[in-house]
Amino acid sequence: MADDPFAQRLRLIGTLTRLFRERGWDLVVVGGSAVEFYTEGQYVSGDIDVCRRSGQRPIPPAIEREVMQSLGATSTGTRRQWKLGDVFIDLLGEVETAPGPVFRELETPEGPIRLMPAEDVLVERVFVAQAQRPPQASTLAVARKMAVAAVAMGADFDWPKAYALAGSRDYDVELPLRALVAEVGAGGPKVRRKSRQAR
Repeated sequence: MADDPFAQRLRLIGTLTRLFRERGWDLVVVGGSAVEFYTEGQYVSGDIDVCRRSGQRPIPPAIEREVMQSLGATSTGTRRQWKLGDVFIDLLGEVETAPGPVFRELETPEGPIRLMPAEDVLVERVFVAQAQRPPQASTLAVARKMAVAAVAMGADFDWPKAYALAGSRDYDVELPLRALVAEVGAGGPKVRRKSRQAR
């Protein structure tokens, strides 16, 4: 039986991560793509967004081209954006996180992928929803799915850290986050695979 779309994307990001790691760059899955993997496909991102690990130099264009063309991807004509089938892949800059990030790793058939800290991802999604006036149902739904995934993580999710980040001057969304968490409670679908933490 053919892989489902989520399994295909998991394999793709696993391959992408492995190929760049072999050349000396560590990728971190961010944004909506991280939500997709934390929720195991309950939300499907329109593209795959990855950053390089903090402190690493930019990926040279020739290396980028070599890796992406080996996957069969073609340039969209925009720097660092590629298309493979119907999937857009954006190779963004250096990852930006709250201090002391605890990344999580998810196993794929091609090796582990590194995800943006779940706490950062949840706060970011709430911020995106609240930045719209009025908040749009679609962006609120994404934040809700990520909140459900966070609740399902139990003790693996650092709620004090998430609330502190949400209440910071950078985001200022602590009250909406608390309201969303109260709304989803302990209900909702559970994630099936437990990711491991990596610093």
